[in-house]
Amino acid sequence: MSLPWGGASPPRGAVVTDSAERADRLRRLTDMGRERGQRHVHHDRGARARLGELDAGLIALELERQPAWLARRSAIASHYSEAFADLPIVPPQVLPGYQHAYYKYAVACPDPVGLGLFLAARGIETEQVYPYLLPDQPAFRHIEYRSRVTSRSAGAARRLCLPAYAELSDAEVERVALAVRDFATGATGRKAR
Repeated sequence: MSLPWGGASPPRGAVVTDSAERADRLRRLTDMGRERGQRHVHHDRGARARLGELDAGLIALELERQPAWLARRSAIASHYSEAFADLPIVPPQVLPGYQHAYYKYAVACPDPVGLGLFLAARGIETEQVYPYLLPDQPAFRHIEYRSRVTSRSAGAARRLCLPAYAELSDAEVERVALAVRDFATGATGRKAR
C-alpha cells in the first residue's frame, strides 16, 4: 500500500500483514536491523526508516477509511465495467476468490492515446502508467534474455487508467462513462458537462 501526501513530506507507506514473524522482521528492517531492547545488536541489514508520529497518525486514520474507499472504488469499477461491456474496451480482470482494490481502473483499448486526449478535452484526467515494462527500459538492455519478456509487454502500451478514486460523485462517474462510450462509438456530438 502506498499513501502519498502533498507538501514537503517525502512519500510514505504502510505494510499490513497477518504474520507476527513478518511484522517483527519489518520492524527490525526499519530500525537498522535491531530487535527491540537490543540497541547494539543488528540481526538484519536494515535502515533508519521510522515514520514520524504525524505520518503514523495519518496512516492510522486512512486505514480506518480504507474499507469504505475500497467499496466505493469497487462500485465505480462495476459501473464502468457495465457501461463498457459492449465496447472494444477490456476492463481490469479479477480472478475468482480475489477482490480488486481498483487503485487504478486500467482498461485496455485499441487507442489509449486517442482516448486520453478525447477525455482530456472534456476535462477528464487519465493516466497511462507503465507503457514500458522494466525489461523494455534502457537500463536493462544488457540483459541477454530480455527479448523473451519484452515480446509479451505490448499490452502495457494499450492500457489507460480512468478516474476511479473514492471521492468521485455518481454524476462524475457517469460523465466519465458517457465520454468513454462517446469515444468508442464515435458519438462525439454529446455536450460535455
